[in-house]
Parts: sequence; C-alpha cells; structure tokens
Amino acid sequence: MHADAGRFAAICILALTVSLGIVGCQKQPPASSPSLPPPTIDGDLRDPCWERALEIRGDWVDVEAGGVKVDAPPKVLVWYDASKIYIAYQNPEPRMKDLLAEVTERDGNVWTDDSIEVFFDPTGGQASYYQFIVNAKGVLYDGQGRSGDWDSEAEAKAAVSDDGWTVELAVPLSNLGVKGSPKGQTWKVNFCRNRYVTGKLQGQTWSDTGKSFHNVAAFKALTLD
Repeated sequence: MHADAGRFAAICILALTVSLGIVGCQKQPPASSPSLPPPTIDGDLRDPCWERALEIRGDWVDVEAGGVKVDAPPKVLVWYDASKIYIAYQNPEPRMKDLLAEVTERDGNVWTDDSIEVFFDPTGGQASYYQFIVNAKGVLYDGQGRSGDWDSEAEAKAAVSDDGWTVELAVPLSNLGVKGSPKGQTWKVNFCRNRYVTGKLQGQTWSDTGKSFHNVAAFKALTLD
C-alpha cells in the first residue's frame, strides 16, 4: 500500500448512520507496510505486522440484549497487502471451560458456536456483501449475502489460551471482487462475535445492526490508505 514507510497516511474510521452519514474520523496506524511480511495464519497473533496493524476502535454492543454496551469486547486488527486482507481477533474469555465449539464441518452452522463474524461490502453499495464466520476450533463458514453456497479461498485458524481465544483470517482480495490494491478505497464492514459461555447467546457487534448482523445498511465505513 505504501511506497515509503516514512510516508504513511492516516487511516480513518468513518462512523456511518442511515440518517447522519459520515459522523466521525480518527487517525489510526497504517494497515500495511512493504517492510513487513503478512501474518502466518495459525491463530498466533505474535506476527510483527499485528503490532503495526489498524485496530478497530469504538464501543461494541450486545444486540441480543437490546444494544447494551459490551464490557470486554474483542480486539480486532486489520492488515492487507497486494493480494489479501487479513483480520485478527483477540477474544477475552474468563469462562474458557464453558466455550462452545462443536461444529467441525466447513460451512456448517458455525454461528451456533462461540465464533467471530466478519462482513465486507467492498463497494459500499449494499447490493452484494460477504460474510465469514470462524469458531474457536478454526472452522470456517463463508457466504455471499445470506447464501452459504458461495465459497472463497479464505484461510482461518484459531487458538485458545487460559483467558481467551484468537482467530486469524486471510481473504483473497480477488474473492471480494477487488482488483489491485485497495489503497484509498472505502468499504462498508462490520465485526461481530457470538458468545455462548453463559448458556445464552450474546450477539456482540462493532456496529449496532439491531437483531440481524446482516443489516448491511448499518455497517460502518472503513477507508484504507
């Protein structure tokens, strides 16, 4: 994305609402660097690039509880290069013994486990968007819109620890219809987490989509620079 590491531009997160449009922009670290290799997709977030990646900031809400603020939301990082976009999740979890991870088949009902979800609408047109779900075993679901018939070449891995679990996801830009570098593009996106350890679903989301994570009109905009 950058020809010279000394000329990194800011990345802006533009919070969008249906009625107000763009309502904010804050400076962020760069989401790519030619001097750093992409992450190895193994669930281990110690790759040097994650230290320089864009961190998705802002409050998260639990849509299953009517939009109440999430006290300990996931940490989400974004990185990309000329061929792929990479997402990392660090999910804090004090109840690891209750973690639900039963689905083992790709494109199974992964959302019924403790899992993370990523939504991309690269054009921002709301007509076509892509969904990726990964559970705590690293099992992947990918779909276009609400259809799971679409398959990508995405790669995902998860790892667990005593106090949480992590996910790394790599998605080829070509699978998203993006040609060349996404530098300067603004995508509509959302990041979500399904948490089941209490015995009741907590639908945590960065953008308040209401009851359905598929409410693409409520996605936020991410400008990559």
